[in-house]
Amino acid sequence: MREFMKNRKWQLLCLVLATALIVSVSLNMYQRFYASDDGSGGNPSSNSDASQEMNFTFTWGPDTQKIVQGVFRLEISMRLYGENLSMVITTNDDDYEERDYLGLVFDINQDDHIDVHDESYALFADNMTQPSALWEHGFLGFALTPPRPGPQKVSFSPDTGYTFAIQFPCPGYWVHDPRQSLKEEANNPLHICFYDSDRAKVFVRFLFYIPKKA
Repeated sequence: MREFMKNRKWQLLCLVLATALIVSVSLNMYQRFYASDDGSGGNPSSNSDASQEMNFTFTWGPDTQKIVQGVFRLEISMRLYGENLSMVITTNDDDYEERDYLGLVFDINQDDHIDVHDESYALFADNMTQPSALWEHGFLGFALTPPRPGPQKVSFSPDTGYTFAIQFPCPGYWVHDPRQSLKEEANNPLHICFYDSDRAKVFVRFLFYIPKKA
C-alpha cells in the first residue's frame, strides 16, 4: 500500500511539472512573438528599452519565401515621442515594382488582437496609398478607387532593398490615428505584411511593450 501511494505521488508530481512546463513555454512564445507568412513562420529578434525606441528583425529562410534567394529580412524600427510615432521599415527585396506594398495593421479597437475590423494602412513602393482592408489570409484587399499620393517616403536600392519611412499622425489619409490606440505598460499587437508584385509575400504578427512615460 505504501509503495502504491509513493508511485501515485510520483505520477502526480510528474503531471504537475509537465503541465507547468507546457504553460510556461506557451506563454513565453505568445508574449515574445507570433509570426507567419503564406505557410511558414519568421524568426524574430528584438531590442527594446525604456527610451520608447523599439527595433525588431524578422527573417525567413530560402525554403519559406520566394521573394529573394537566400534569407529575406524585415527590419522594423519604431520611435515614440509625445503623441507621435515614427516608423522605418526595411526589406531586402532585390527588385523594384511600384505595386509592391507594405501593410500595417494596429489594434485600433483595442481588443488586444488584430482582426479584419482593425483599420489597415497600405504603403506602396511608389509612395502611393489606397483604401484597404485586412483579409483573413493576412494580406490586404483594396477598394475600387484610384491610388493617391501617400504620406510615406520610400526609397529603393538593388543592393539593400526597400526603406519605408512614415510618421503618425497622418491627417487626411486614414480614419484613425494608430498612435492613439497604443497602450502604455501593456503589450500592443501589430501586423505587418509585405507583398511583392510577383505574388511572393510574407507577414508577421507580434507584440511590443510600451513602458510608462518618464
